[in-house]
Order: sequence, then C-alpha cells, then structure tokens
Amino acid sequence: MTDNEANALLTSVEDLGFLSPEKTEMLLGAIAKMPPMQKRAAVSKLTQTRVSAGGANLSSRDEAMMRLGMLPEAIRKGLDEKRLQLADTVFYICKTPGTSTTIKMITNADTKSVGTSNMANGKLDKDNYLLLTHVRLLSAVAAGGIVDAAFGVAEKAILNGQVEFKIGSKYLLPNECGNRIFDTTNLTTVAPGTFRLANPKWLEPQQQIEFNIALSQAAAVNTQIRIELVGSSVIPY
Repeated sequence: MTDNEANALLTSVEDLGFLSPEKTEMLLGAIAKMPPMQKRAAVSKLTQTRVSAGGANLSSRDEAMMRLGMLPEAIRKGLDEKRLQLADTVFYICKTPGTSTTIKMITNADTKSVGTSNMANGKLDKDNYLLLTHVRLLSAVAAGGIVDAAFGVAEKAILNGQVEFKIGSKYLLPNECGNRIFDTTNLTTVAPGTFRLANPKWLEPQQQIEFNIALSQAAAVNTQIRIELVGSSVIPY
C-alpha cells in the first residue's frame, strides 16, 4: 500500500470502519514506513474518537461500525466492497390488546401491512442484520383503530406492566423487565417512549423475535400499542 493509498483510507471514516483484517494490516504497514511527523498524524487520525461528548451521543451507525467485527465475514466483505451499506432503520409493529392482559406484540403469524407492521413472521429478512440500539413502546386511544392512532408515551396501565423481549433463546432485555424504562414523560431530549440499550446487540436474520407485554389490568378501551426496534441495518448498496 502506497502513502497516497494509506492517506486516502485515513481521510475516510467509513472505510476505516469497514476495513478487512488484510487491509488493516496493509494500512498499519504503510503507516510504519511514513516519516515521523506524517506517522504521528496518521496514528492520530486512526485512533481519534468519533465524538467528543461520550458514547451517549453515538448514532446507531456509529455503534454499528464499532461492532462490525461481530458480523459474518461475507457481510463484512460486502460492506468493504460497497455492495452492502449501513442504514438507519426502524421496524414497527402495532397491536390492539382489547381486554387481554397478555399482548404478544411480535409473533410468527405477523404480516406486513402499511401503518401496522413492516416486519413479517417476527423475523428479519435474509441477510438483514440489525444492530438494535433503541426500543420504543408507545400507545394511543383511537376508536378508529391503529391507522387512526396518534401514538405517544404509553398509558399508565401499560407502563405498570412488564415485558419479555428476546430473539431465539437470547434475552434482549432482562426477563420480566418493568415497562417504566419506556416512560419519557417530561423528557425533551429523547423521542417519546424510547429506551436506549447500554449494550447494543446485533439481531440476526431469520431468527424468531418475541416481544410479550404482561399487564396487571387491561388497558383502556380502544387502546392501540406500537413498538419500534431502532438501529442500523445492513442493506444492499
């Protein structure tokens, strides 16, 4: 790798994030051969943080780029060759609980329908890896049904409940986690009903996702519930 090629990589944060082990080794070799001042500048660029205010300000894409090494080699290669890319993504599912106190928000019987759900069968599509960084739980009272709902912070009966959220056999939140984590009342710095995962996790395609809400009492008449899985996913370029 020439100095010009190394410098081209060093000026592209995206390429640094997508480097294969082989290219990383070539880049480090090229940096080692640089004159001292140029070497210091290259090392500084290579190791500098993406944000100055701490991890709380990292975007979903930033979080994904920090964890590219956890993806299969074929996916990393696709990103490196720009056949694939990372994109901000929101998967949403809406349900009407009625009088039930157990609401299965994501199941293998779900179908895609505009305004109701953009996930089918409770699974991510083939090759669609998602780094889950945030989860939202919202509700609304709408006699006209889901498509007529103006969703906001979940009502008290829902916030006083708990959730079981897992993919396959792996829990994404502690089992029987209280729904108060989604209470953003009076908060202006986050979207309503949003919980940020301290340790974002990759969701793999074609694995069953479950999001089951348990309530101590039924929600109000005509309540509609919406959950959103927010993060950065791998999609075609």
